[in-house]
Amino acid sequence: MDGLEKFKLSNDKQLIKFNEWIHNYKRSSLFIYRINHRAVFDLFTHLQQNSYFKHDEYIEKIKQEEFALLKDRNQFNDLQKNKMMEIILFLVGSVSVLEVVDIFTDNIKILSISALITISLSVGILIYRNRK
Repeated sequence: MDGLEKFKLSNDKQLIKFNEWIHNYKRSSLFIYRINHRAVFDLFTHLQQNSYFKHDEYIEKIKQEEFALLKDRNQFNDLQKNKMMEIILFLVGSVSVLEVVDIFTDNIKILSISALITISLSVGILIYRNRK
């Protein structure tokens, strides 16, 4: 059972924050429970030199998880920036259409009708894109 089902996370942002929290917990437990005694170090060195003991497998796993979390967070942030940029460009395009209508017509009724149509199309497109 993954985090979405078990903890009822509803979107990618909550899932990324949850995964970061889990990763920080694992990382802190790694540093809290590290014992720095001479005998443990000697045993560790002996096992490392004389067996197939993998001394940093867990640390490497934590580093890989951290790299994956950073990658997920950057992808999510880029996606959010791209969505905002598309919305801003769409609004600028809509305003430029109104400016063109204003330049070619002096009638306020035509301008207000085209503004109403542009606003309703903008709202409709934004609602449609948010449902996707």
